[in-house]
Amino acid sequence: MKKFLPLTIVFFILAAGVLVTAPALQVQAADAKEMAAPAVDMEAAKTVFEEACSKCHALSRPLGKKKDQAGWVSTVERMSSYHERKLGKAIPAEDQTAIVQYLLSAAGK
Repeated sequence: MKKFLPLTIVFFILAAGVLVTAPALQVQAADAKEMAAPAVDMEAAKTVFEEACSKCHALSRPLGKKKDQAGWVSTVERMSSYHERKLGKAIPAEDQTAIVQYLLSAAGK
């Protein structure tokens, strides 16, 4: 019993340390992803957005939404797939990146 108690205390201290530091590490990872986003010329990104997105719907449709980066990436990837099916050509990856960055600045969360 005497050996069990110190090991239990050590276990709980280590577990508490993991619970405290894990969320902080997740926040740092999310910040790193956002900081790693390439710099985009917003005027050029707006033009790419207008040209690509207006082919299928009014521009007010996406601009009326509020999404975080993951939400916009998912939406733009889905729309690119739709472009490919409907128009025979997907939205190029660099254009998708520009569109996501524009939407984050114009209609972010």
